[in-house]
Amino acid sequence: MTASTLELEVNGYVEIERSQVLPTLDIELLARCINLSNQFKQSINFGKELM
Repeated sequence: MTASTLELEVNGYVEIERSQVLPTLDIELLARCINLSNQFKQSINFGKELM
């Protein structure tokens, strides 16, 4: 196994590159999640104002 391979054994543990663990980030999906979170917070604040 060479250093250029994806797995490197270090102190008995196998180190895996982050790109193997984390899938490619879907920016559109992330933006929608953030937008939904903001809308949810706004709706909670609006509900508090009505009380």
